Amino acid sequence: MIGTKPAPLHLSWHLSVPKDQMLLIPTFSSRI
Repeated sequence: MIGTKPAPLHLSWHLSVPKDQMLLIPTFSSRI
């Protein structure tokens, strides 16, 4: 479900959840 959100919302969510940011950045980069 992580890759389904638009980039702007996805980035905003990263800022709201710094703990998940480390986990999501490699995942998001892999999806690109």
